[in-house]
Amino acid sequence: MGEARDMFCGCYIPDSPGPAIQFANLVAETSVQPKLEPLVLPSAADYLAPFRTWKKLGNDRYANCVPVTWANMRRLVTSKLTGREVYPSMHQVMELYRTQNPNFDPKQGVAIQDLLKYLVDNGGPDGVRAIAFAEVKITENLDEIRQALAIFGSVWVGLQVKTSNRDEFDYRQPWTPPTSSNEPPESHSVLVGGYSDNSSLKLVTWGQTVQVTKEFAANRMVEAWVVVWPEHLASRRFMKGVNLNQLRNEFEKLTNTPLKLPKPSLNHVHYILPPPEKPSDHVYYILPPPEKPSKKFLFLEINTIVTASADSSQATYSAPPVLAITPILNKNVSGRDLLVDNGDLYHIRTETAEDFVEVIRVPGPAFYESEYDKPIVTAFRSKLVANGVFTIDNGDLYFIKMKNTSSGFIEVYFAPCEQHFQTIQRYVTGFEASVTADKFTISGGDLYLINKDNQQDASSLRIRCLRGNANYLGDSKTSQSVAVPFKFGSEIINIGANGDLYMIKSANTESKKVEVWIAQAENNYAHLSPYTTGVEAQQELGVTQATSQITWIV
Repeated sequence: MGEARDMFCGCYIPDSPGPAIQFANLVAETSVQPKLEPLVLPSAADYLAPFRTWKKLGNDRYANCVPVTWANMRRLVTSKLTGREVYPSMHQVMELYRTQNPNFDPKQGVAIQDLLKYLVDNGGPDGVRAIAFAEVKITENLDEIRQALAIFGSVWVGLQVKTSNRDEFDYRQPWTPPTSSNEPPESHSVLVGGYSDNSSLKLVTWGQTVQVTKEFAANRMVEAWVVVWPEHLASRRFMKGVNLNQLRNEFEKLTNTPLKLPKPSLNHVHYILPPPEKPSDHVYYILPPPEKPSKKFLFLEINTIVTASADSSQATYSAPPVLAITPILNKNVSGRDLLVDNGDLYHIRTETAEDFVEVIRVPGPAFYESEYDKPIVTAFRSKLVANGVFTIDNGDLYFIKMKNTSSGFIEVYFAPCEQHFQTIQRYVTGFEASVTADKFTISGGDLYLINKDNQQDASSLRIRCLRGNANYLGDSKTSQSVAVPFKFGSEIINIGANGDLYMIKSANTESKKVEVWIAQAENNYAHLSPYTTGVEAQQELGVTQATSQITWIV
């Protein structure tokens, strides 16, 4: 008898699902939102690859596969989209199981759609409420499944297994359609997180990953769902691939209640410096988003809504920083070469033996030496560096070319991570190449130019933006000004989550601490709010360094 024989199934699949939002409607163009970015499906995608192990979470003792799928999905979503993995515990899985099994029969299954409704109405034991969910159609070619995976990164699936599939699990073989016709099938809930070029799928069940053939998927998968979580709202691929107006319309039509979308929270702030005792390494500090500083403020956990009063002068980033030693960066690396995206640290290597730009990712939040990625050789030539800047946005590599453009306009070059930075798309923007700025960056797929303006009486920042979903053309241009209550010096400026403006003032502050000034995009940058940190403006945690040697990253 193999290990799989002791595992439980526990998914109740009704004869027909209840009314639900249809995934196909969320990716369709409408008169309200006619311009969705064309989604290029990679030939293969494996969102489960970064995870070495998975947990059974009691599925070897209880018919709790549906709540276990919730836990596996939350782990994947938080790790992929925030860089801060949150893997619900077995206690939380059982807590969620009991909401659908109040008399607690350990062999009682759960309907996926019932649990999804519960997660939208009440949230899970981790305190995160699902925004909405939608049904994905299962067809022979699995096109809609692959499209859903490309946008959401995972699909929640109910399927049917037989003894032969348990045997295949034990022998680490792909699942194939069962040959026995007399044996009744068992209904099971799994998380699908990848597909190959032959359309086989990769899923998680019973603490392991399993490949299933295209024939199994088309014939034994019975229901499939995507779930919209708050973290998706900070995902470029989600925001470009899903019609949010249609999601609102479909949700209100189904529930008779308006859909309320939360906002992403404030960013972490990162800073890097070389400690004298280990000059070959870089110390990487992370200041978490502000804690609750007084009764006037409400700061919840990362990736949920953040609210604050207009006067936020007492809010702080003074929570103890997280310390990590990055294993592959030497003291000669400049701040221009270091980027942070979704909690991961990126090193953009522009001086290489092959004259091609290389990308090295050090996954957060632990930054263990054994887990950093091998360098990826991109399709970008190193000689480009003199003509612009590289940036990382949602794992994708961008090059903003400001000089020597053949078009006479600023150009954006986009290389998706899913294609290992081997394909490059070129966009001619609506900004002429003669336009100057103190900061060029990409955030949420959009191009931002930021200018500092020091006047005798007042200072200000000018923020200009071109939307990526309009191919950076001039008709999508916006411009905003932000009043600044001090003269500019060596401040670091950047655009963070949700288009918010961040400015790090590391010298000449009234508080004598490094300060983070933030203006929110949703308020048209009308108010610039200061947040003090626990870091001395001229000294870093006992290691004396000139402020100019410190790399600050939002």
